Amino acid sequence: MVYFAGKAYSGGQAGIRPILASSAICTDSQWVPCPTCAGMTQTQLPLDRLGYATTMDIFGNPQGLNITFAIKNNCDGATLSTGMVHFGILIFVLLGLFILNRYLMKMESIFDADEQTAQDYTIVIENPPPDATDPEEWRNFFVKNLGSTHVVAVTVAVDNDDLVKAIVERRETMKMLELLLDPGTVLEMNNLAGIAAQVERQRGAFSSFLSFFIPGIPELFGRVVVLTAAIRGLAQHDYPATKVFVTFETEGDQRRIVQEMAVGSLYIRKNDKSALKDPKYLCKFTYSCYVDEV
Repeated sequence: MVYFAGKAYSGGQAGIRPILASSAICTDSQWVPCPTCAGMTQTQLPLDRLGYATTMDIFGNPQGLNITFAIKNNCDGATLSTGMVHFGILIFVLLGLFILNRYLMKMESIFDADEQTAQDYTIVIENPPPDATDPEEWRNFFVKNLGSTHVVAVTVAVDNDDLVKAIVERRETMKMLELLLDPGTVLEMNNLAGIAAQVERQRGAFSSFLSFFIPGIPELFGRVVVLTAAIRGLAQHDYPATKVFVTFETEGDQRRIVQEMAVGSLYIRKNDKSALKDPKYLCKFTYSCYVDEV
């Protein structure tokens, strides 16, 4: 930048906007004959850098010989030394980013060791067998096949989104219903049914019309009844396992198990069992489990 803004490059780049100062823009230029420029297109050479002239004799009479002129930059910007400086700066920046990344990783490990959380003791299995929903089965798998390992907790996440959504909506509807009732009202289904029937019987024409837009006690109770029946039906289904979270007693067990059961994603996708050094690490002796830290 100092070189480009100096006198040696382009006369100090006088007359250009401050935002372009210290750039490789060249202001030292002159018109020179360019016999090969005739017929060039706009993409080859901007038309504002071309000019045309006609030769004359000593008396000022045109001789009919047309000559093409072009603007030539006198700056010597693309030199080997300039390129090497740019290349050296690029290497310096990349090296600095690499060193900074290693430093941040080291400090992250130090901070992580100072602050203990459940994540430091827990692993997650991203691709459990769909029917492996019994936490006790997973506990026995790790205790039996992975040495002196003490499992503190096992949580199996299942694909029951519809059931969870129905439970959440029922809870929210009950909260809305509770706000419309008198304080201390017993929220038992038979009692709510009687209150809803009484409110429905006392409604007038305007209240009935308004209930289409603003649900009242009868509408909210009816929605609770529908959701309760849906929850009872959905709860009878078996749902496949999607993730398994296993928490161990020590960080050493967690790191050792991740290291021993770690398999590349390509092997996981193909269920290639050859990547594991011991078949006992296979989930249910069939699947190559994708084990990772939480």
